[in-house]
Amino acid sequence: MEIHTIPCLKDNYVYALRAGDKAVLVDASESAPVLKFLSSMKWQLDTILLTHHHWDHVQGNSELKDHYGCKTISSEYDRSRIANVDLGTKDSEKIIFDEIEIETITIPGHTLGHIAYHIPSERILFTGDTLFSAGCGRLFEGTPEQMYRSLNKLKKLDPETRIFCGHEYTLRNLEFVRAHAPNNDVENYYRHMLDVRAQNRPTLPTTLGTELKINPFLRAESLDEFIRLRKLRDQW
Repeated sequence: MEIHTIPCLKDNYVYALRAGDKAVLVDASESAPVLKFLSSMKWQLDTILLTHHHWDHVQGNSELKDHYGCKTISSEYDRSRIANVDLGTKDSEKIIFDEIEIETITIPGHTLGHIAYHIPSERILFTGDTLFSAGCGRLFEGTPEQMYRSLNKLKKLDPETRIFCGHEYTLRNLEFVRAHAPNNDVENYYRHMLDVRAQNRPTLPTTLGTELKINPFLRAESLDEFIRLRKLRDQW
């Protein structure tokens, strides 16, 4: 499967997946960069998959739908909170795109209706604002218990799963980890990511295996430890 990263807004990423001559987007932060990219590739947009209802992930949804006549999908919980959504999905439901099976995983915490999109055959996961490289999302609607359970859900996937997150937050997250949960893996990864960003390249995708080494929110062995880290990160 071909995947392209489209930078949007200040630090958002939209992901374009191609199968045949059709494309699927994960999130729709804004329309102009996506329209420019799809036009340059001569791809027809078939579906938009939305991870959650926050404006910086959905504000391009309506214009792209009007332009391409594509369908849009969100969690069932968010369907009434996002304009022009055609279909709501629940946990473990399947979306078939050109014979590729995309599985939805409900991961409340950042928001109550947040979902991830998992492609098991390709070992690919789109996590929106729930799991970042070396970090996790803030708790805007959900509880620490919900976020902790959601992250533990994702931890059970294949360690070689490539993780595509919703924002370019990696260096800032690594700076926090260096200060509060340092180890050699973190230090080495931070130096590598400095080089990557110096070349103006995305730090993503990461892999679940990498995150299990460097991400303290995935490594937390108890809810209390997770809460302590999340409070530290909120104040940092």
